[in-house]
Amino acid sequence: MQSSSSSSGSCGGGNDQVASGSKSQDDMISNLPDFVIGHILSFLSTKEAVLTSVLSTRWKYMWTFLTKLDFRDYTNNNFNSFSNFVTRVLFHLNTATIQEFILEIPHYYDPYGYYTNQWISAVLSMRLKKIKVFFFLRGNEPKIPSCPQLVSKNNILSCPLFECHESLEELEFMISSLASCIIKLPSSSFVSFSSLTVLSLAGIITFTSSNEIFQELTLNFPLLREYKAVSCGFSGVKSITIEAPLLELVFILGMEFEQVITRFSASRITNFSYYCDTVSHTIFLDHQNIPSSKIFLVLFDSEDHSVEEISIFIRKLLRFFINAEYLELDLANCWPGFAWVANYLADIPVFRMLGYLKLKRVTSNTLLDFLLKTPCLKTLVLQMVDYDEESQNFAIVPDCFLSTLKVVKFDKYFGGEREFSFSKFVMENTKVLERISFSFHESCSEVEKAKEKLSLVKISFSTVIMEFST
Repeated sequence: MQSSSSSSGSCGGGNDQVASGSKSQDDMISNLPDFVIGHILSFLSTKEAVLTSVLSTRWKYMWTFLTKLDFRDYTNNNFNSFSNFVTRVLFHLNTATIQEFILEIPHYYDPYGYYTNQWISAVLSMRLKKIKVFFFLRGNEPKIPSCPQLVSKNNILSCPLFECHESLEELEFMISSLASCIIKLPSSSFVSFSSLTVLSLAGIITFTSSNEIFQELTLNFPLLREYKAVSCGFSGVKSITIEAPLLELVFILGMEFEQVITRFSASRITNFSYYCDTVSHTIFLDHQNIPSSKIFLVLFDSEDHSVEEISIFIRKLLRFFINAEYLELDLANCWPGFAWVANYLADIPVFRMLGYLKLKRVTSNTLLDFLLKTPCLKTLVLQMVDYDEESQNFAIVPDCFLSTLKVVKFDKYFGGEREFSFSKFVMENTKVLERISFSFHESCSEVEKAKEKLSLVKISFSTVIMEFST
């Protein structure tokens, strides 16, 4: 009996120890410091993190130590509920530093920025490091006045966004098309952002708080590596200098406000993309010897400018990238006027390091101008636009045909005589060609006839691979 009793007591004590150990393990996270729990909760959405307050008394205020705030509303049409939630969270936060603040809402939720200003001002006081704001449009939402009407009203960003200089590392602020907002800069001709590494803006008009028009505005970014601007512009200034010694990527799509000179003081750009109207905007790069880089240029223009004006703009822009290894150029709406002007780019610089060249909507004259200035070209991708029925003779064989050009791709090949003349010129004169391909235009009605005609051309080497696609 004693043995049985002793055995029973021993087993009972063991169960108590197991239960105690299990409880201790289950509560291990709760025993962590508050700031550590706050960091762990930051991997959840903000709404999920706040819901953990119901777990226990210990967890009731753990969400107030969040270091990442993520407020997105794509489905809920109740703005009052959403704004109350955001305001309540920001009011109760108990953290010294916010690693990231994300806000994604329909534009009509806060068209004049009343709530957005308050929310951003609140997080800026907590040494904010990253901010991402995205206002998107829905198909059935009411039309919101764009920036010209907002200048004299409540501005989307009248909060001191650019006064958080020391802590802010990444800034992304995007307004979808058909809407725009305004960012106020301090009333100074020199503004510095000591920690910013990424700046991405869309639909933003930037102007200074001062009533006077600055002749020059300098934006200093000692650590900036990425600069992206979509449909953005500067008001109240005539010249912008962006000082960014570490800048590697530049992406510009559309620019508001004409006659503003933009100058990049940057010597390490490796990827430069420019999709804009020509002539109306002036772009300068202070350093002529920018390292080898990828360049994407898509140029649009109206009939307001002459071919000479446009060609001068293109030549000036190309001179900044003489060390480029990769270049894409799309003349877009410029080519109708260029089709009848010979050698308008004859004096472009020599690209001695260029290995990849993609030219869209170019004439045969423009094409030859480029090939004569690319002695080390290895790959050529082209889309020609002069479909004339008149063939053309090419008197000069580019150096790259004799030693380096290995791959040639014709995009949207139509089968016109000028196209055929140039393809024949390539196949008969390229000494190291390995592959030539033709992707036919969807409107080409005689694909098989064009294939047969191309196949009859005598290629310089029998080992060259010829490919066709539609």
